[in-house]
Parts: sequence; C-alpha cells; structure tokens
Amino acid sequence: MAFSIRVMPRCLVIAAVILLCFSQVSAQVSSVLLSAYPGGQLIVGETLALTCTVVTDGSEPQLVYEIWRGNIIVCATLQIQATTHRHSVAEVSTEHSGIYKCVVTLPQDEQWESLGVQVTVEDIKLKPTLTVNPAGGKAYTEDTVLLPCGLHQYRGWKYFWYRGRQSTYPLEQIWDGGRGEAILRLWRAGLSDTGQYWCRAGRGSPTFYTEFSDPVYVNITDFFSNVTLSVSPGATLKWNKPLHFTCKAQVSKRERQKPANISRRAQVTYTFYRNGQPFLSSSPHAVVTVAQAQRCHSGTYSCTVTSGRAQRSSPELHVTTDDTSLFLVISVGTSLIIVIPLAVYFIKRLTLGGTTYVLILQFTS
Repeated sequence: MAFSIRVMPRCLVIAAVILLCFSQVSAQVSSVLLSAYPGGQLIVGETLALTCTVVTDGSEPQLVYEIWRGNIIVCATLQIQATTHRHSVAEVSTEHSGIYKCVVTLPQDEQWESLGVQVTVEDIKLKPTLTVNPAGGKAYTEDTVLLPCGLHQYRGWKYFWYRGRQSTYPLEQIWDGGRGEAILRLWRAGLSDTGQYWCRAGRGSPTFYTEFSDPVYVNITDFFSNVTLSVSPGATLKWNKPLHFTCKAQVSKRERQKPANISRRAQVTYTFYRNGQPFLSSSPHAVVTVAQAQRCHSGTYSCTVTSGRAQRSSPELHVTTDDTSLFLVISVGTSLIIVIPLAVYFIKRLTLGGTTYVLILQFTS
C-alpha cells in the first residue's frame, strides 16, 4: 500500500504558527485593573500602594508592566510571568497627586491599558473629634457609655482609643465601616472605667496615624452610695412576736441634686434574702414584716436595691432565736400542767376534812 505525504510550504507553516500564537495570546487577556490603597485621598506622609491586575482566562503569559502618572513612568518591569504587580510609594507628598494608569505589554507587543485612577495628596494635619454620651461623661455603674471618634469627611480609617495616657497600648481599635467614624461602647460601665480618654485614627501599612483628639473625661459613680438593712425590735427574735425588716438605700449626691421629674429615685425596687435565697423580690416597698416570729425565721438576712441596671446590696444581718424565752414558755406550760391537778387534789382533801384552808400558789421566773 502506498502513502503520499503532502508537505506544506515552510512560509505557510510559519505564518500559521504566528497566527495561532497571536490569536491565543489575544484571547488570554480580557482587562487590566489598577487600584490604589488606602484610597484616592491621601495625607502627606502616608504610603501609597498601587496594584495592577491582569484578568486572563486562567493562564499566566509573559507580561511587561508599566505604571504611569500622567505622562511620567513611575515604575516598569522586565517581562515577568505574573498577573499581578504591586508598587508602593512611601511617604507621599503633594507631588504624587495625579491620574495613575497601568499599561501591560504582551509578548507580541500588544498593549492593554487600565482606566485612570485619581490620587490626591493633601498637606493637612488630621485630628479626629472625640465626644461622649451621656453628655459630660457622667454615668452610673452598669450604664452604657458611648465614645464616638470620627474624621467624618474621610473614610476607610481605623480608630484607636486610649485611657489614662496617650502612650499606652490602645484600649480598643475599630474600623469605621465607611461611615467616617467609629464608636467605643463601654457596656455595663464600672468604677474602673473612670478616666480621661483620647482617640486617633490610622491606616495603611506601615500604619500612618493622625494627631490625637482632644480628651474627654468619663466619671463613673455608684447610683447607690450606701445600703443598710435593719430589724426591729432587735436581731434576737421573740417567740410569736412581729419582726420588721427595713432596707434603706441612699442614692448618690449627683442623683439627689436632680429634679424629681428626671431622677431615677422613684424607680428603686427592693429584694430581701434569707440565707442567700430571696423571700421577697422586686418589691417597691422598703419594709417587710414577719407577723409571728418562729424558730425557722432565724438566719442571715440581706437586701438588694435596684434602679435600672444599677444594683447594690446591704451587709449581712444575723437574726438569732431567743432560746431563754422559748425555754420559759415550755417550762411554765409544763409546770402548770403538773401543779393545777395537784392543787385540785389538795383542795378536795381539805374540804372533806371539814376545815377550809387558803392555798396560795406563787409562780416565779
């Protein structure tokens, strides 16, 4: 069997290969993107990071990258096999303002160009504004205190809060979330949260910081300055006698100075405990009475006052049983049971004898 092979002219083969390569390379790249970090609005001294990204069909062709500002080449690479190129400009100045673009050259000298990115560098000193809510920074324990810190017209910053000294490690750090400010919340504030607070903002890598804000002062005090529990007539209960427990709460001087219509003094409730267990909860009454004291009413008592989330408890009070009183009741009762029948017996004997005697019974305790 004979075979015949047709050989294409060499020029046609070369042309076909070039056409095939050109069509493949052209199909590989779909777009070029340029991004600027931390954004298009910078402050003198920040670091500008430019990232050029080539969108392909998954392959990584050999590419040459150029980043331009206006008609000035900022940087250029040799041919590299990578779909991303990054370039950083440290400590930018106003001279770095302009429109940036990325130009990518493929092996066949085909070029792709990104859209322009406007970068503006301002020579200003940024200083965030720190406020406190409630106004004046005065709050009670268990209240929530808000400390908003913001640059407002500037976005994309992280905010740092400090208490006591500016040189300390940040108390908290929160991104602004695109709102131009962030809020530090002191949930269930305690006495240890009292102090002077500052904030500042930062962004970029390495982090570029703004100036510190003006300070605000937070003053956390107890809503209740003192709580006591008393019992009358005394801490030694008398058998079948009433007991009166009184829980007395003194609010802070600041609260006493408030007008009655805005004070929380009328919102106080009382909870009474015996041996650690509540026997009267959330009562508006500060006095509780045990009508007839029994041995089971002895124990350790305390009370807790509440207004909103503010709470304070009294010292413990020990109530004991008067065992002497109880013993006398039992003893006298037993004596009467024995003496009365004997008296009746002797009276009958004396009456039967014809002579009447007067029997005087005298009880002494």
